[in-house]
Order: sequence, then C-alpha cells, then structure tokens
Amino acid sequence: MQSLNNRLHIAIVHTPVIMLVILMAMMSAAVSSTDAAPKRDNAWYFAHGVTVVNPPNSAPLSFQGINGEPKGYLIDIWKKWSDKTGIPVTFRFEEWAKTIPLVANSECDIHGGLFINEERAKFLDFSMSFHELESTLLVKIEYDTDLSTIYDTYTVGILENGYTEYFFRKNKINLTVKKFPTNGGIAKALADNTIQAAAGDHPVLGFEVGKKGSGHGLIVKQILFTKTIHGAVTKGNTVLLNLMDQGFSDITIAEYRNIASHWFVFHAKKTEWIRYGLIAATVLFIATMIAILLGRSKAGLDFEE
Repeated sequence: MQSLNNRLHIAIVHTPVIMLVILMAMMSAAVSSTDAAPKRDNAWYFAHGVTVVNPPNSAPLSFQGINGEPKGYLIDIWKKWSDKTGIPVTFRFEEWAKTIPLVANSECDIHGGLFINEERAKFLDFSMSFHELESTLLVKIEYDTDLSTIYDTYTVGILENGYTEYFFRKNKINLTVKKFPTNGGIAKALADNTIQAAAGDHPVLGFEVGKKGSGHGLIVKQILFTKTIHGAVTKGNTVLLNLMDQGFSDITIAEYRNIASHWFVFHAKKTEWIRYGLIAATVLFIATMIAILLGRSKAGLDFEE
C-alpha cells in the first residue's frame, strides 16, 4: 500500500513537469513549422530563382571556364530556359556522385541533366527530354580485340554512380570495372594504361581523353545505349516540374539545334563504319582515276584518227 501511495505521489508531483515537457515539444514543433521553407509556388520561384546543380568536369555538358564561370551545353540550355520563363538561374558545381542527393534533399532545386532509371525515380521527378546521348565502349587501339575477350579479361573504367554502372548491373553484364569519381580520372587511367577500356557518355569521355592528347589512340568498340537527358527535381515538386516543362516547350527546335551545334560534333557510330567508309572511299577514288585515264586514252585515240 505504501508503495502504491509513493507511486501516486510521484505521478502527481511530476505531472506538471511531464505536461510542461509535452507543451514545450508542441511549441517547438509549431516554431519549426513556422520556420520551415515557405510553400514554393510559381510566384516564389519567379521571385527567388532556382539553383541548378551540375558536375564541374563533364565537358562539353558542364564545366568551369578559365575564371570559374559555368560553361557547357547544359549551362546554355538552362540559360535559355531562364530567358523563356523569366526565372533566374544560379549554377552550382559538385562532383557527380553528390548531385543527385543534393536535389533529392532539396538543397538544390534542379539537376541540370541526367538519364532516367527506376532507382533515381524513387527520389526524383523528371522533366521532358531535351537532348540525346550515346554511351559507348572505348578501347585502346593496342588492346583492340573481340568483345568477349574485352568483357572477360579487361578492366573497364566507368563513372561512379553513373548510368553506365546501372546499365551493366541491370543487364547482368559481368565484367571487371574500376569506378572513378570523374571522367577525367577515367581518361588519365587510360593514358597511364591502368585500364584498357572505358565506358560512358561518348562526348564527355571523348573530350576528357582528347585533353590528355590520346584521343587518336582509342576506338569506339560498341554503342552500349542511347538515352535522353532530362532535368530533375525532388520527388513530388510538381510546381517546379511544370515550370521546367513549360520552359523547355517554349524553346524552339532551331534554338535547341543552335545550342547543340556549339558543343557537339557528329561522330561515326561504330568502328566498322569508319573502316567500311575508308574502303568505300578508296574504291571510289580508284574507280574515278581509272575512268579519267580511260577517258583520256579514248580521247587520244579519237584525235589520232
């Protein structure tokens, strides 16, 4: 009985304390709710603008110029989008692996451009597409051989957390890969013979390898896939998603082409195409020369007659 009375006494004495703790927690929650970011409707974005995140070393898509200024195809696309919508754009550069979490956690408003897959779709919503890229398998000329040998015995450099890594995993392609945080790291490894092949976005890898002066020593062995690029926002942000699509819809086909022409060049899609093209050009040249010689010979015979 005494024990029961003691428990009742403790409960009565401490009830005000418990209530005070609960009240303080409720007030704290209310303050937190008040201090939370305001609802971001269209007007909010027009007034405050958006932050677009890209990797800094993915030329010609996105990179930092001599003075640190944003450069590249994606930068020009988002500048044009800003012109169309009237929404100010601020660019932020982070290593590739950090870009998706920054958008998923709403630390940045928009991802400047990436491929869609079901893993990313858990955290992001995607805009309409605005460009198409190929992912290729590049092999050093001195290591060129059949694909089965490449996949069975070579070390292939890929971008960490990039779509190509997902592609290999999704399609159950068994090979030895070495992951790099940047495409520049892949290019250096190719130049140093640390790896014999690389896989990833063709224009980006090509640019980085070219900077190392070893672009002529690589061949496009295989086109892995072709995918469209999309902007992305954190999951559920339909307001900004609609604004993205509206801005992209207002960019004309001619404007898209004009931006692309500043940063991309056409390339042979397969090594075999290059070889066959050279053979065809040689045959055509020989046939033309024979025709010219025969024509001159015939002309000479006619003159003598």
